[in-house]
Formats: sequence, C-alpha cells, structure tokens
Amino acid sequence: MPVDFDGIIWRAEPVSTIRPVVRFGRGADHLWYVPESERDADLFIQPDGGNPRRVPSGGAPPRAVVSGPILWMLDREGRLRSGPPDEAPATVPFVAALGRDPAGRDAQMLEEVWRALRDGFYDPGLHLANWAAVGERYRARLGGCATREELSDLIRMMGGELNASHLGESLAPAGRAGTGWLGARFAPVRGGGLRIEAVVEGGPLDRVGATEGDRLLAVEGESVGNDRPLEALLHQAAGRSVELRLAVGRSTREVRVLALDRELGVELEAEERARHCAAETRQRSDESCAYLRLGRMDGAAVARFERELDEVAARPRTRGLLLDLRGNPGGQGHEAVIDLFLRRGLVRQRARGGNWSTSPALRWEGPLVVLIDQTTGSAAELLAESLRRTGRGTLVGRETFGGAISTDEILLVDGSRVRIPRIGWSTLEGENIENRGVKPDIGLEYRFEEGVRENDPVLRAGLRTLLEHNRRRQETR
Repeated sequence: MPVDFDGIIWRAEPVSTIRPVVRFGRGADHLWYVPESERDADLFIQPDGGNPRRVPSGGAPPRAVVSGPILWMLDREGRLRSGPPDEAPATVPFVAALGRDPAGRDAQMLEEVWRALRDGFYDPGLHLANWAAVGERYRARLGGCATREELSDLIRMMGGELNASHLGESLAPAGRAGTGWLGARFAPVRGGGLRIEAVVEGGPLDRVGATEGDRLLAVEGESVGNDRPLEALLHQAAGRSVELRLAVGRSTREVRVLALDRELGVELEAEERARHCAAETRQRSDESCAYLRLGRMDGAAVARFERELDEVAARPRTRGLLLDLRGNPGGQGHEAVIDLFLRRGLVRQRARGGNWSTSPALRWEGPLVVLIDQTTGSAAELLAESLRRTGRGTLVGRETFGGAISTDEILLVDGSRVRIPRIGWSTLEGENIENRGVKPDIGLEYRFEEGVRENDPVLRAGLRTLLEHNRRRQETR
C-alpha cells in the first residue's frame, strides 16, 4: 500500500518507546530518523520489516541526510560521509577549489546587512528612512572601499541613516592586542614626559609603587612627548610586559609592568570611584546612608549587586540608599533589579517562637535616590524610568543617553557580526524611549571626570536629597 509521506510528521502516532524524532525520511527500502533525545542523538536506519540500527554520527544528530540506495550524510563536525544503508558510512575525501572575489564578498556583506535591517529593524517605518534609496546610495559607494576596515565604516554609515542606537559591527578577531592601559591619569609637563595626577588602586603602576607626582618619561625606551603620545607607544601592548622609565624626584628608575586592556582599566577606575563614593556617603551621612554602584546589567553584575544590597539592608543604622547608574551601558537584567525594589509580599511565614516575615520579601524598603547622567544607557535607562514612574526612587544628575533597543546579531561570511535592533521600548503611554533620554527629577551640570576626583557634585546632590527624605520621613512618624 503506498504511503503518503507529505506532512506525515503531523499525523504520526507513537508505536514504540523510541523518543520523538526531529527529522526522518524514506529511502529505497528503509526509513531513517533522528530522535530528539540528546542521549540517542544519532541517525537510525530501519529496513522494511526489520529492526532499527544506529549509525554513529559523533554523539550529535547529523546536520543533513540524503537517503537512497547509497546513504549520504553531513555529520556534526561537517564531514561528508557515505555508504550502503546497512553499513557505517565512511568519510568521503574530496578536494575543492576556493575562489576569491573580494568585491563580490563585500557586496554580499553589505546586502546582507541592508536586508537584515529592512526586514528586522524594530520600527517597520525604519525611523522614516527611505531604505530603498539608502541601499542604492551605499551600493554605489562600495567601489571606494579598499580595505575591510573601510567596508566596516561604510556599513556603520549605512546603519547611521536609521538614527538609532545599538547598531554596529564587530570585526572578526584578528589576533591583535588592544591598546595598553597603565592605571593612572596623566598631565603633560614642561620638559617632556607626563606627570602622574592619580594612580588607580590595583592598576599596573600602583603595583610597582608609583605615586602622584612621579613622571613617566619613556615606554620601551621611547620618550613620551607631544610627537609620541602615550597611546601610540602602548598600541597593541595590552596583555604584555612593557618597560617604563619613571622620574621620582631628581632620580629615575626603570620598572616593568603588565599593561592591561583598556576595557578592564575603565572598570578598575569605576571601582575606585565607587569606593570613594561609598566612603564619602558613609562619612557625610554619619553612616545613615549607603552607596551602591551597578556598573552593568549582565547576570554577574546583577547577582553581585543583589548580595551587596542584602548587606546594606542588614545594617541597623542604614536608612537611605544611593544607587549609582552612571557609566552603566545596559544589558539584560533590569527587570531583576526592579523586582528587588518593587516586589510585593503575597504570604507570611514564621517558625515556632519566631516573628512573622513576608514572602517574597522586599530587598530594600527605605528611601532611594538614583544617580544618572549621559553615560547611563539602554536597560539602565529602563531601570531609572521604572523606579521614577512608580514613585520608588528620585533621579538626580543629568539626562541619560537615550538608547533603549533590544538587539540580536547576524553573522557575516567573514566571521564579523552586526547588531540588529529588533525590539523597541516605550512608555505605557506609547512614547518611544529610543532617542529620548530619561530626565532627572533634580538636574545639574556635571562633567563625568569629576566623579573620579574629590568633588562629585552629583553624589553630593543625591546625598542631600536622600538626607532630606530621611528627615521628612522621621518627622511623619
């Protein structure tokens, strides 16, 4: 009796203990299938009227199968294998010529990005851009790209026509190190060299005992000066040992340090600023207020913040909290942080002889002031807007960056990746948060660098606001 295999997967009924299959088909005199179980993730051949036989495929389901008198399959490792259905397929050696067409490759990558943005950008109106005309304009400019970096610039410029955040391209790793970071702030001085204005605790120069007032004279024997800026001397030095010549008073000394990557250096600088802010908050509030920094919205940062928040909540004298979102570029964890401040108790619990407690418990019930500025972006903006909108926190500082879009990535043929903004965020009233920064309740002018120095105007304004909240709260009791 003929079998209608078209759409059979939707009509199939289980007839054995074999787990459901993800793919199957019909050969000349057999069926083949791949179970969905990871334990049984191999190809199975079942001859007509016979029992199924496993065809080992490396412990993972084959990526493609063509079954007939001869079985062909592409295994999980990308190897082509072939053989009769009743034998284990053998690897098929082959040789293929690889042609190079740089112009065609570049045109393909530009077209892929243009199409992905056309079909996947969160706003179907593409922020009012005439996307067909944009594509024609940038295709015409392809001939001027002599290097991969110039093509990357062209792709970024095309994306810029959308006037949206979270657009960009990450080139495939080239095995090159980044610019080195020494862990200090410098100022030029007459006579050459750079004067150390401040040393970051835990940074490379701190580890060799350099202090404020010392001068950096040379890197790897090359003098530091206007014609040889420090960044040029530390180009691709991240992760390797470099020799420095320092002037200490009237003497000089040679030291070797491990130059760090700039991204890690920025985090160390932010951690140092956070320690200073926490100490100043405790001192100026007589330990009645606490300071916490949330530098990112990834899982590790949110988990660390949750632990720190529990420690603050356990201090009997702490009655107010400063939450610093300055420098936070966003991530995926804003909903978890919101929950720490807004969750409502649903039931009560207590042990015999103990006190009642609410579950789930709020992690922080006291007054909250949130510090923001132009470096607060993406999910950190959503967190700030949520805390303000619910009346849970007061925002102090400057208007935020104004970039709130969720993205994923597409992979281009050369291994580079391009971010595609696929999900937009808006207020409950329907106002798009993208390109609209969150405005503070208490605004003031502020330069971000000042937060590293002794005088941090946003911190002090936030602390004044928090102390006033506490005073009013005490008066109403």
